[in-house]
Amino acid sequence: MTDSSLHLGNGGGLVERSPVLAWAKRALTMAPAAARRSPPRFFGTLVFFVALIVLTVRGAALLKDADTLWHVFVGTGILETGRFPTVDTASWTMAGTPWIAKEWLSQVILAAAQRAGGWPLVALTAAAAAALALALIAREAATRLPPAIAALIAAAAFTLVAGHTLARPHVLAWPVMIGWTIVLMRAAEDGRAPSPFAAILMALWANLHGSYLFGLALIPAFGLEALLRAPAGRRTETALGWLLILVLAPAATMAHAYGPGALFAAGKVLGLGSAAAFVAEWAPTDLGRLSGGKIAILAGIAALVLSPGRLPPIRVALLIGLLDMAVSHERHLAMLGLIAPLILIEPIAERAGAGRAEGDQTGGRLSGFGLYAAGAAALAALAFTGMAALGALTTRPDLLPIAALDAAKAAGVTGQVFNEYEFGGTLITRGIPTYIDGRTELYGPERLTTYVAATGVSTPGTLEKVLSDSRIGWTLLRPDQPAAALLDHLPGWHRIYGDEVAVVHKRIP
Repeated sequence: MTDSSLHLGNGGGLVERSPVLAWAKRALTMAPAAARRSPPRFFGTLVFFVALIVLTVRGAALLKDADTLWHVFVGTGILETGRFPTVDTASWTMAGTPWIAKEWLSQVILAAAQRAGGWPLVALTAAAAAALALALIAREAATRLPPAIAALIAAAAFTLVAGHTLARPHVLAWPVMIGWTIVLMRAAEDGRAPSPFAAILMALWANLHGSYLFGLALIPAFGLEALLRAPAGRRTETALGWLLILVLAPAATMAHAYGPGALFAAGKVLGLGSAAAFVAEWAPTDLGRLSGGKIAILAGIAALVLSPGRLPPIRVALLIGLLDMAVSHERHLAMLGLIAPLILIEPIAERAGAGRAEGDQTGGRLSGFGLYAAGAAALAALAFTGMAALGALTTRPDLLPIAALDAAKAAGVTGQVFNEYEFGGTLITRGIPTYIDGRTELYGPERLTTYVAATGVSTPGTLEKVLSDSRIGWTLLRPDQPAAALLDHLPGWHRIYGDEVAVVHKRIP
């Protein structure tokens, strides 16, 4: 079809008159991105230390998730025995059932940190991983934008992910996730294929956390963008390069302690569906209150609305996908907060008129003296403020049922426990078999649904049916659980302890 065939009378070209066709034309004629420039020396290092200071000062928040306990426990077991678990040994309900520590590398790192420096070093390890991820974002932004704007982008990302920055495997995987995204994004912007050696990042990511499946999904998205940007004469070469990485990356994830089993385990987590919604991080994002998550979602929508002509169509699709994930599950808000800033750097730079060439960098370059001074100040603040905060840091006693467990032991409870989901990590570290814990993929949707119905008393008779198992001799629940109140009135059960954290009931013979 020629251009003349797209004209209708004297009304102008059909493409020019149709916003949809005009958008499609732009999508199919994407030019390579503008040249990047070298960021100021030590800029990324400075951002890293500033972020580390902020995260270190709020170190107690890094340990607020009780699942950290069982992750460290699993990692400690691997370090001590040199073997990777293949069956469950921590619960009484699923004992002997196949289970693998698919995030073994993160768990070993956290356990090694705990062994070397206690809980302060565990918190510092997670803080360093998060700070490195933010520094990588800032450094990438500084290749197209002035350092001040790049730092603001990193600060915005921090604000959006702060609530999800915990001493858990997903945070240790953040730097790898950012690095992988940058590698693919740069290749796409340059209209070329990424280096085959980039697949090594996927091998590392797969051993750190199950979110590596998202990294695999990025390959076809950025690959298509690369083809649209590549010169016509190089599209075949570019396509073959992306096909190679599409084969190598999944293959690299098989370089795992459990081989292909890790892929199946990650798939089991996704297969839990609505049954896992009772876990806060798997629940849909609450848009009824102002929070970092809501701000992230609104910012993403604003980016779509305000950059219709500058945001490449593939990036639009990626942003929509990230928004959908973030709305569906709160745990994916962090992914939105970290990845969205990266895919928006180029359109922001185009709008700001930045990042066009290597030439004029004087307006955005920080002086060497200023960087050294700022870095020294950051290190001093880290030494005197951050380490002081970490010095007294331990696991959060206000979240753990320590006193309740001591009371249960003193009361001579026997048999198995029907426990709160959040208390599973504490029980595991105490050597007490759990009814349920944070390993949701182990228990499956049926047991999760039963647990929710029993503790919430949403289905009459469910709690009584669960407790009819004669192996259960005591319960450990939150005081605000309806089941805890019902147990006060159930025949054969007696409350022996209660505080603001946990309530213990004992079966009466």
